[in-house]
Amino acid sequence: MDKKTTKSTPTAPEEITIQGQRYPVIITMGAFLEYHRITGREATDITSDNLSDTLVLLHAILKSGQRRGGYTYPYETVDDLACDLTPDEMATIHLA
Repeated sequence: MDKKTTKSTPTAPEEITIQGQRYPVIITMGAFLEYHRITGREATDITSDNLSDTLVLLHAILKSGQRRGGYTYPYETVDDLACDLTPDEMATIHLA
């Protein structure tokens, strides 16, 4: 009996555009570690109505994704990111 193999089609990562620059939204384990380093808490404790924690998580995700792709990340702090991020840009992504 022959084994069937499953083909998976890779999907492009979600992206967010900030100040005309596109960033992939790739959730990595490094993002969770970065979130913990910044807040001292686990990312699993974030509630959907906590905008500050969501911004910290987004910063960690973007920073980790850029590192994974071999790119530099221009935002040193969460505040730096937040100053360039509009509510409309934030609304385009979904962190599940």
